[in-house]
Amino acid sequence: MRRSAAVVLVMLGAFLLSGAALTRFYVAERVLGARPDVYAVVETEARGATYFDPGTATVRTGTLRGTTTLRGDVGASGPRRVVWDAFTEVAAADGSLVSYRQERAAFDRRSGVALGCCGESAEGRPATHSGLVFRWPYGTAPRDTSLWDVTTRRAHPARFAGAEVVEGLVVYRFVSEVPPTAISSRGLPPRLLGVAPRAAGRADVPVTLWAAATRTYWVEPVTGTPVRAEERVRQAYRTADGRERLTVLDGTLAYTAAQVAVSTAEARAELGRVRVLTGTVPTAGVVGGGVALAAGAVLASLTRGGRAKAGAAPESRMAAASGST
Repeated sequence: MRRSAAVVLVMLGAFLLSGAALTRFYVAERVLGARPDVYAVVETEARGATYFDPGTATVRTGTLRGTTTLRGDVGASGPRRVVWDAFTEVAAADGSLVSYRQERAAFDRRSGVALGCCGESAEGRPATHSGLVFRWPYGTAPRDTSLWDVTTRRAHPARFAGAEVVEGLVVYRFVSEVPPTAISSRGLPPRLLGVAPRAAGRADVPVTLWAAATRTYWVEPVTGTPVRAEERVRQAYRTADGRERLTVLDGTLAYTAAQVAVSTAEARAELGRVRVLTGTVPTAGVVGGGVALAAGAVLASLTRGGRAKAGAAPESRMAAASGST
């Protein structure tokens, strides 16, 4: 009976230890990461923003609302690769569209680093992404990194700016500065720019769109979930003399209070999954497996000891009988 129990305990211990290792180093690696089938909407708002209204061809001041929709491409994704499409629109309070852009990128599902494949694009044109794209890595480290910017079509440094607490969560704050960059050139009517009309035969004035931004992210480091973010944007057309002639956008788009609440809840839920798969289950398996193996070893030892005593008893009786004769 003891022998059977010892065998069962040893087998149970081996099973628990194997399960602990499998959960920590295989299941966690496969389960934890950006989802290939993601569908999410991120809401931002800019109060008191200055912007060019295409509908009225005038510069206005008011509240802007930004909506970014993230959609995963399951067919193009793989075990380590995730492909997402992003659609971002910024609209005025009356619903009139101020700007729209779309982007597609492939990235490592755990590190968030761009992989450069799968028909990646930005603003409807092919692009070569670099740095972090769409999300922050699991296990975000408190150090500087690089962050992709769709407007300038390049990665820019993101500086680690310290740890803070947002909605009860310890987060890392990162700041990415996008310096004034020439984006594109075109011609615009003089009346929009506030300049004198040009000579007959060429009504439009050549201008260049310049853009600059400061992006700040508050990231829950274990899961890489941004629980808060804001983007200070300045875009304007300049004439050849370098003077700004027409403001396109000047304001700060930040997560709405509702978005912060949603992102915080998502971070807490994912943090719970991480702790279960990398801590609770493996630890329980190691402890339980160790106890079972130890108990099995003790029972096996007791079984061997009992057999030895049982084998020694007949020999003692035979020796005693020989002595009496």
